[in-house]
Amino acid sequence: MAIETFASFWVAVRVNGGDLALFDYWPVSVGNRWEYDNDFAITVTESEIQPNLPELVTLLSLVGSGVNEGLYIETMAGQTDTFGRYGLYAQSYQELLDQGLVFLPATARLGDEFQSTDDYDGYRPIGEMLPSYRGTEDITTRVLSEGRLQIPIGTFDDVLEVEVVSDFVDDRPASSTSTIRLWLARDVGPIQVELTGLPTTARLRQAQVDGVVVN
Repeated sequence: MAIETFASFWVAVRVNGGDLALFDYWPVSVGNRWEYDNDFAITVTESEIQPNLPELVTLLSLVGSGVNEGLYIETMAGQTDTFGRYGLYAQSYQELLDQGLVFLPATARLGDEFQSTDDYDGYRPIGEMLPSYRGTEDITTRVLSEGRLQIPIGTFDDVLEVEVVSDFVDDRPASSTSTIRLWLARDVGPIQVELTGLPTTARLRQAQVDGVVVN
């Protein structure tokens, strides 16, 4: 069956199970990479020093199909936090949080919802030394369901559906909402992605996860 005509087959099961270690479902280790059937890719890299940041940082990059952005992240004790984001569009930007926000908690149960808020300085374009604006980000992470997902490269039996919604408002004034929905296979990561700005659902074509090739 041709990939372009293939529809995912998702069987969700909502049950009251125990705590789930989310890092097992998305190992955001440096060097890991996920490539999708619509030329979209997610990579985790250790960057050189970035403007307005004092040290090396880990980048979670989302690139392809019209998207060119990412998050500055840190993972400790299984929890992945974000302390800012950037976009490499015609008008580039960098937004750095004061304290940081929880992107993926260390553990969760089905149906859990995590909310946090922080303020940020915005720089346009990247490289500006003084903030261009000041804003607030509200982030909500929801663990929606667990089940089996069939995509063109195969069927994955242990998959979590997770949604992360970020609401932004700043003093330019401007406001926006960014949503990423992830189907996370245990020990593999995001095998299917829907993202604000991405024109089609991205389905995994191949990945390299902790030195293991998945295809």
